[in-house]
Amino acid sequence: MKPIRLPQQQRGIATILVVLLAGTALTATVLGVSYAVRGAQDKTLSMHASTTAQARAWTGVELVRQYLKQESLATPPWTSLPWTPAITGISSNDLSAKVVAVSGPDASGHYSVTADITGAGAASTASLRTVYDVTPAVAASGSSSSGPNIDAANFYYDLNMTGGIVIKGGSNANFNVLGNVTLSSASIDGVNSIKATGNVSVGSGIKVNSIYSNGDVSLTGSSAIASVSALGNVYANSSGLQSVVNCNGAIVITNGSTGTVNARGAITASSGGTHGTLNTNSTTLVTNGTIDTVNAIGSVILSGGVVRTTNTMGSDTWTSTGAGATTINANSSVTYAASGGTINAIGDVILTGGGASTVKSKGNVFVRSYGGISSLQCAGGLQVDQYASVSGTIGGLLIKLQQYNSGVNVSVIPGFSPSVASVALTPIAALQPYSLSRPTIDAYTLKTSANYQFEYQLTGYTKITVSNVAGISGGEYALVSDASKKDFLCPLASFNAVAKTCAVSGSSAKTICQGYSPQNSCFTYALNKWTIAGISLAPGAMWFDGDLEVSTGTYFNSFIATGNIVTSGAHITKAVNTASYGAICNNTPTDGVTQTSYFSGLYPSNFCNTTTSTLRGDPLGNIAFVAGGYKAGLFVGGNITLGASTKTWGTVIAGNLFNSGGSTTVYGYVAAAGQGTLSGVPNLLSGSTTIDLTSLPATYSPTTLPCMSGCTPAAASTGDASVLWSRYL
Repeated sequence: MKPIRLPQQQRGIATILVVLLAGTALTATVLGVSYAVRGAQDKTLSMHASTTAQARAWTGVELVRQYLKQESLATPPWTSLPWTPAITGISSNDLSAKVVAVSGPDASGHYSVTADITGAGAASTASLRTVYDVTPAVAASGSSSSGPNIDAANFYYDLNMTGGIVIKGGSNANFNVLGNVTLSSASIDGVNSIKATGNVSVGSGIKVNSIYSNGDVSLTGSSAIASVSALGNVYANSSGLQSVVNCNGAIVITNGSTGTVNARGAITASSGGTHGTLNTNSTTLVTNGTIDTVNAIGSVILSGGVVRTTNTMGSDTWTSTGAGATTINANSSVTYAASGGTINAIGDVILTGGGASTVKSKGNVFVRSYGGISSLQCAGGLQVDQYASVSGTIGGLLIKLQQYNSGVNVSVIPGFSPSVASVALTPIAALQPYSLSRPTIDAYTLKTSANYQFEYQLTGYTKITVSNVAGISGGEYALVSDASKKDFLCPLASFNAVAKTCAVSGSSAKTICQGYSPQNSCFTYALNKWTIAGISLAPGAMWFDGDLEVSTGTYFNSFIATGNIVTSGAHITKAVNTASYGAICNNTPTDGVTQTSYFSGLYPSNFCNTTTSTLRGDPLGNIAFVAGGYKAGLFVGGNITLGASTKTWGTVIAGNLFNSGGSTTVYGYVAAAGQGTLSGVPNLLSGSTTIDLTSLPATYSPTTLPCMSGCTPAAASTGDASVLWSRYL
């Protein structure tokens, strides 16, 4: 059989199939390799983009940490959160950060700060949320020196108080005076203590717990003092009770009663009152009254009244024939015209009245009258002039001028000497002078600390410098009014000093005045005097170059004037630290003041801690009024007069003199430094004046005041910040 042959056209098909399969495999391999290469390229690009964004985000974490180390979180730059700080040196498209939350400070002064930080690069972003533990930095500002140290009422020149004066404050109601004090024709109640470098005079029905004077103290009317101390003399001519009297000089009691008297000088008692114990390094003269005990290093003389017990290191001369003593102890002689009692004397005893119950003497005894002695012991002789009865023992000669006097029954024992104790008294120590250092009050030093600084310009307009006020850019403004608004702040660049107009409409400008109506201004100026009258003002510290009158209105401000300050009308001032946080920092006024949109978002940032919603306690905020300052080396102004119907919360500091009248109430401390030219006109509290130290707000520290002299800048301290944790968002 012949072999079968395939058709010619089928030859090589297998080879073709092999080639096709090989090509397909090669194509697949090429495509796979190409895809793998492209995938690797994409992955590399993605990793590169992600790495760049993350690196920038972590760089931002460190930049924010470094920023927080330098920031004082007590006065943060933000008014609300979240807040975005400006980062220099890198585009905001590449790195951004915002502070989203702040809490603190805690008991250690640390803050917790949360920030969101975003880095970007190569079309990719990375966001981190980071929480920092921050110890804030303290800038080299303010002063390391403290302000003047004052008590409830410090007056550095003479003080007169007259009228209806009420002091509420218990042991805190202390008056300190560099000069003389006069309290007269007044109803004064509640004063705890008066300390004065001069004389003190108290009259009427005034009651004071204690008086300390470097001079004399005079008490008249029905005044009553629990404790009187004087380096000079004390004159008690009051019908009241003076419980304790201490003096380096003499005391003269012509009226009323005393408890315990300690005098280095002589004591004279002519009052018909009763007295406790009179102690003196000198002599005592009694002409009236009843005294429990006299202890005298010097002699005692009594011509009227009675002293129940006398202890003297000198002699006792008793010429009154009235009621007798209980006991007389003397280191020298005793002359006694009364009757009864016990006499112990180192010297002679002379009886000229009704005699004595018991007599002991180291000297001689003379019985000049009909009064006898029930029990006699003497080392010397006995002489009986009249028909007096005497019984006892003597060591000397017995003489009876009436030889038939059978009432003398004494034993004569030569050398007999009774035991008589010598009087030993401790001298009264000298009182030491009271000193009161005059502080330096200078309103000029407080200018830059104020939020609003008022200065009248020679071209006829008011310039106001604004500082540390949220809602108003710091800088200089002119005070302008137009048809739309009164007393608004016009930037000086927009102010026409000739026409006194502003290129900015008042309708869009900030004002610090809440007048009685939109048509009423709050501020006027004439003859170097500023006058404020309105419903209220923007809160904060206000500084005025010149005199200041604060009239009708309710003000949440601390007022500073280089001249004098007076109040008038129905007036209320609350110093910044005595008002509430809402009234100062949140436009929620108190005391019946209607909220105004004028002050929305406007607050003194140096007084307000918006993070903790509390007042910062800046010492300037404790002051309601401060007046006077040094200009070209001379003190000007400094007088403060509170009158009409005034209610003031905070410390009132007059650089020169303080006066009150009308119906005045001060809820806080008062001081008058007496730095001006003094012509004999004293500080004066009169009318119906009340100083109330009870229930003062906790945010008010009356003794913490800003430094106004010899102030040294407080050293800066660096802060610290550390990352507590971070996570990607």
